[in-house]
Amino acid sequence: MNNTKTTYKLNRFFYIVFNPSMNKWLIIVNLIMIAWIVFSNKNSLYTALFCSIAVDVILVLDLFFHSPKFFVTDGEEIKFNEYAHIKPESSPFVITKGGFFWLKVSYSISNIQDIKYHQNFIEKIFDIGHISFSGKADFSAKRDMDRIKRKEQFTIYGIKHFSNFKGQL
Repeated sequence: MNNTKTTYKLNRFFYIVFNPSMNKWLIIVNLIMIAWIVFSNKNSLYTALFCSIAVDVILVLDLFFHSPKFFVTDGEEIKFNEYAHIKPESSPFVITKGGFFWLKVSYSISNIQDIKYHQNFIEKIFDIGHISFSGKADFSAKRDMDRIKRKEQFTIYGIKHFSNFKGQL
């Protein structure tokens, strides 16, 4: 890995499209909306379609603004911010006052191993890709540190100018 500090911008749209954890929310919401459309009467079809589109737009915008903008390589470390979707502590099944919230988590990964470069057909068209790697993670957040799951496997999606990026790590 390079010993210089380098910042790489990410395409947030591709972060949403190719990140499986982000996709599950879009799929769940759309399945609910499709069921509503199928089982509703014909008079409410346009209302159901409008609600489905509105919910999709809101969800995509929410995911867009809570996806990382960039990551930094600094010597033998990779640093980036990620957002964790946290439920209130009171009950895992009931949405209480305060509902769900996003928690910004800053990661600093050292002892990086097993770097793999990935690029599917659509990413190749736009010269964007993603990497997966493992390493020792140190992380920080403003609150609820005990509720953040420790992980050693990471994937960063939406790396711009991926053909040039491959040789730089």
